[in-house]
Amino acid sequence: MPDLFNRVERSWQLVEASWNVLRSDRELLVLPAISGVATAILGAGFIALAMGSGAVEALSGGHAGQVLGSFYAEIFVWYIVQYFIVFFFNTALVAAALVRLNGGDPTLKEALALAASRSGQIFGYPRHLAHHLLLDK
Repeated sequence: MPDLFNRVERSWQLVEASWNVLRSDRELLVLPAISGVATAILGAGFIALAMGSGAVEALSGGHAGQVLGSFYAEIFVWYIVQYFIVFFFNTALVAAALVRLNGGDPTLKEALALAASRSGQIFGYPRHLAHHLLLDK
């Protein structure tokens, strides 16, 4: 349990550092803005896909069995892409916060480059998290 508290404390310190970086480096406000716009576009696209594929009508009409398999597959793909977008831009923001904490002057380009260099880890994070949650029981 002490390890959990240490993780929460470190996470909170990163949140505070990220907030301070955003206050001092206004150009980095673009990161959460892009993340928000991208997730909104993705959400709208998912809704349009669900409506266009007939999933909404089938679910509301009681014919869920006809579309559930493909609808669940669509939800899964949407979740993975949504997750990646959010964590990619959060990683970029944390990278900028770490540069600032180390005395540097982070730029948007550097923050995005670091997040891009970690794309594999960002994409694999749900598997990593699930593995640790299962082992910590």
